[in-house]
Amino acid sequence: MTSSRTRLISSLAGGVLVSAIHFSLYDPLHKSPTLLRPALLIYCSAVLFLAVNLFTFVFNVFKSLASIRGSKDEQHIQEVMEPAFQGRITDVQLLRWTDMPFFVSLGALIAAIFIFVFR
Repeated sequence: MTSSRTRLISSLAGGVLVSAIHFSLYDPLHKSPTLLRPALLIYCSAVLFLAVNLFTFVFNVFKSLASIRGSKDEQHIQEVMEPAFQGRITDVQLLRWTDMPFFVSLGALIAAIFIFVFR
């Protein structure tokens, strides 16, 4: 798993990215963003956050299904599939791959909320 420093840096990177997108599209004459309004930034960031989590859940379920392929033992199938359907991820490699996108999308969502509140 990644360290707390990497998590913090990726969260800040997501926030800086959303802020840079918002202020690069900001029209100072009309004092409003031309394309991405703050509410739309929140929506896009929330969808990105949900997409990362949904992708992780689906990949975990499919990986668990592949691991029990051909098994006839119902107890073993239940032991493998129950945590997968509950959203508990035990695969360290999958957590390592999705840790950074999770925190980037979380930072983007938090930055979009701040932009909406303090506009």
